Amino acid sequence: MRGNLDAVIVGSGPNGLAAAVTLAAAGLKVQVIEGAPEIGGGCRTQELTLPGFRHDVCSAAHPLAVAWRREPEWLRYATAFNWCQWAVPLAAGAALLLVAVMIALGLPQRIGVLIVLLALLGYALALHWFIARSGLRLSAMRAAVLVVLVNLGTAILVLGPGLLSLGAREG
Repeated sequence: MRGNLDAVIVGSGPNGLAAAVTLAAAGLKVQVIEGAPEIGGGCRTQELTLPGFRHDVCSAAHPLAVAWRREPEWLRYATAFNWCQWAVPLAAGAALLLVAVMIALGLPQRIGVLIVLLALLGYALALHWFIARSGLRLSAMRAAVLVVLVNLGTAILVLGPGLLSLGAREG
């Protein structure tokens, strides 16, 4: 198949798969090459915490998209979400610069750090909500539910193993 390809996509994560599907739908001959042992990038399921407990890797919102009959829009949402992640570090840089100026003008450093953290949290949640609302065409309430559940699930996934190991040490 290599000789008569129109496009070769490197990586089978959400962006690579979105590109491959889009090109194939336009009638092009596409090949996807993946270097990892499993395809899917962040859109796959693995045992991340304890044996037998399987988690969506970066894809916790997909079951809600299916439940709300938004699966056809899922690929657009996942791609937009991944592409928009670059905006958070840019916002962090701008917030840090602004707070540095405020600290130089006399704002206590602890308050400045708190302002930056709250501003970044608010921006990241608002960005996620906007992408869920427009990408999946959800109502404002469903977009808010999706953002809360995904971020709560991420926090549990990140903090859960540490909390479980603390409990095991105490017992």
